[in-house]
Amino acid sequence: MDVRIIIRKGLIYSTMIAISTSLYLFSIFALGQNLQLKAGYNPLLIGGLIIIVFAFAFQPIKNRVQEIIDRIFFKSRYEYQNTLKNLSQIAVSVIGLDDLLRLMTDRVSGIMKLEGASVLVISKKDNNYQLSYNQNKEGKIMLSDVKADNPLIIYLKKIKRAVVLEEISREIEASGNPGSEKITEAKAVKEELEKLGAALCLPLFFEGKLIGLFNLGAKLSQDMYTDEDIDLLTTLSNQLAIAIENASLHEEMLKAQKQLLMADKLSSLGRVAAGLAHEIKNPLAAVKGMVQTMGNNLNDPEFVKDFKEVVPKEIDRLNNLVENLVRLGRTPKLQFSQVNVNTLIESTLKLFENRCQANNIRINKDLHPVPEIKADPEQLTQVLTNLILNAIQAMPKGGELSFGSRVASHGSIVVEISDTGHGIPGEKLKDIFEPFFSTKEEGLGLGLAITYKIIKDHGGEIEVESEVGRGTRFKITLVPNVF
Repeated sequence: MDVRIIIRKGLIYSTMIAISTSLYLFSIFALGQNLQLKAGYNPLLIGGLIIIVFAFAFQPIKNRVQEIIDRIFFKSRYEYQNTLKNLSQIAVSVIGLDDLLRLMTDRVSGIMKLEGASVLVISKKDNNYQLSYNQNKEGKIMLSDVKADNPLIIYLKKIKRAVVLEEISREIEASGNPGSEKITEAKAVKEELEKLGAALCLPLFFEGKLIGLFNLGAKLSQDMYTDEDIDLLTTLSNQLAIAIENASLHEEMLKAQKQLLMADKLSSLGRVAAGLAHEIKNPLAAVKGMVQTMGNNLNDPEFVKDFKEVVPKEIDRLNNLVENLVRLGRTPKLQFSQVNVNTLIESTLKLFENRCQANNIRINKDLHPVPEIKADPEQLTQVLTNLILNAIQAMPKGGELSFGSRVASHGSIVVEISDTGHGIPGEKLKDIFEPFFSTKEEGLGLGLAITYKIIKDHGGEIEVESEVGRGTRFKITLVPNVF
């Protein structure tokens, strides 16, 4: 036994005896006599009650005395114990598995001044235990993994507690029957501990399942691991097991999110490719038909006239498609300036006043004073233009086009654009910002995709609500001076 433990325990219990005796005698002679004089109570009954009170108070007082003695006489030990306790709290706050294992092994090895430490974590593929992190000052070769049927694994699952190499060695040496099943098992466990370079092996259990091993090498001082060390490290290993499970679940969640994101990107790419093929196919088919019949109709004035009208028109359509695709795919360098959203709305609406009047569309404005924002005025004008054109096309028989602006409670600027057109079916609302998605037969389906991208480039949000037969409302939220 470590002589420091004898001294420490002796100091603690000597102090406790002195405190208990003093308080007991004080209580008997002061409190007891006072109660006896006033109420006539039996001293033996009072003494018994005081003893019961001290029995319940003994452990809390002992813990406090132990803490004070450790702090005064065993400062280095007290500090390392405190550090290990704090490490338990830190463990559950680390998210990354690699960072967690590195932190725990390095800290424990450094605090306790060990030859090294390592952590093996179970593989969900084959249930074997793989070396996940190794901190070894002696440069010893460690096992890369441990099989699920390894004698050490079987032993840990059976006893469900820490294994100390020195204790196993003593058990083997003290045995009078070296060929017994128990000693044969102990020898196999000792051999595995030596392969791992572990003077102490702490099992990591989570919900009854052994998910890993926390192996600690010998102390550089050559001191043994005390019962207090093992109790403290067992508590730490319980926290480590929870932290490992949490970190593993977090990594699995991130992996699943990446897979979903990739699947979503591929799905979007497929929709874009399908839409692009559809939009290119129509003008190409028209041009191809004209070209194929051109040889037999060169002397036909009507054909020549149609050719001159159709071919340039379809080529312009293709060119427009390519330009919109380029605009959608690239991130243009925004030319920021101080912009008043109300001024942009007013100036954009003037461009469409005559067209609205011709289509019997009444314009309503409810524009409240809003602060200027840092934005690209040309890009935001493009957004307003796209939304106005969509609204006009949605109201072929006339209706109302309404614009509103206000400052939200959190300081953002909100712009709302609504119409009384035919609306958008609910099942299609989720796709309206996708490239090549259009509810109009003649549309390319790029206007709202470009609108969405411009608003996102400005750090804003755009939402849509619609009801078939009643109209559509777009809500744009912009943050002042976000850039």
